[in-house]
Amino acid sequence: MLVLISCTNSLLNETVKDFPNQMWSKSDVKTFEFEAKKDFSAAAITVKFSHIFEPGYHSVPLKITISHPEGEQQTEQVELSLTDDSGKKLSDCGGDICDLEQIVLNNISLKKGTYTISIQHGAETDALPNVLALGLEVNPVK
Repeated sequence: MLVLISCTNSLLNETVKDFPNQMWSKSDVKTFEFEAKKDFSAAAITVKFSHIFEPGYHSVPLKITISHPEGEQQTEQVELSLTDDSGKKLSDCGGDICDLEQIVLNNISLKKGTYTISIQHGAETDALPNVLALGLEVNPVK
């Protein structure tokens, strides 16, 4: 598995590119871990999604589970929209590769400690085609 981490002021900025044959299996839950070194009253979670041009779907249902340091788990169902209501692409495409960044959870409070965030696709089919990469960024809200 290839993991890229960039140096920013983010609590987490990580991308995985481990999608054999550009398919994301429902059983392949992607997990990200980070440490909040202090309490944050508000943070935003952004999903980064890279896909092939014309992937064959307009949105991706996601199940996001956040494991808090005290052992509590929070599960959210979100919809990652690849197009707006008029059908316009929301992804930034260059050739056959498209990248999308979308805030999926905003103003969540984080206490000091280690967090694990797991993401699973909720599409009706077992394998979601045309997926190149999945990333997660967690930033304090100023």
